[in-house]
Amino acid sequence: MILGRVAGSLLGAAAGPFGLAFGFLSGFLIDRVIDRVRFQEQITKTLRGELPADRDLKRNLIRLIGLGVAVSVSDGFATDSETGAIVGFVRGRYGASSSQAEQIRRILEEALVLGSRIKAEAVAAALDLEVLNLSPAELTEYLLQVAKGRDGEIGDRRRRVLEEITTAAGAPAIARALDPHACAVLGIHHGADLLEVRSVYRRLVQQFHPDGAAPLTDEQRRQSNEALVRINQAYERLSRQLQGREEQIES
Repeated sequence: MILGRVAGSLLGAAAGPFGLAFGFLSGFLIDRVIDRVRFQEQITKTLRGELPADRDLKRNLIRLIGLGVAVSVSDGFATDSETGAIVGFVRGRYGASSSQAEQIRRILEEALVLGSRIKAEAVAAALDLEVLNLSPAELTEYLLQVAKGRDGEIGDRRRRVLEEITTAAGAPAIARALDPHACAVLGIHHGADLLEVRSVYRRLVQQFHPDGAAPLTDEQRRQSNEALVRINQAYERLSRQLQGREEQIES
């Protein structure tokens, strides 16, 4: 954008050399303001889903950053950890000169202002992963990095937004984490499958059943019965989760 510089130089030329320099500088500043306003408008329209899918790299970077913001603000304000994950992924993936880094910062700032008004599904549907040289699985991983934030946990609201985005973008679904309390009761890791859960469950039932070989006192029998109740409840919760996950994959 050089219109302001040209106009300022022409007007300043009438005042001599100093006027020419002053006019050029004034025009340069005007061009910067106009460029910034136009870029802000582009960011706003892109993140409100008002622009159709296209192969423009800058607009697809806006969409990528905006989707990260949509996840991070879905349950409140974005933290430094989450915005750091967004900027770190974008700069690490695509590299950035000082001017490009400034653009990334401006996109992030405008996206944070829009916050919950970002049309996540529309933006995800318009995202061109090929232009970004990004696979669907890498998009999912990027969103997970942002969603986990500082504490490493993903709340229900964030998970819901994540699922909406991955579905609209055609990315792999995010596996729902197993019930952490049930996993702790059975002593299994969060990535266990149904066969492993069943094997651990059978072993624990055999271990804690009050009718085992060793004679028990009344207090020990009461404790064994209570342990079995907790084990059965945990097994039922995890079985439902894992069976539902398998049915979703098959469908």
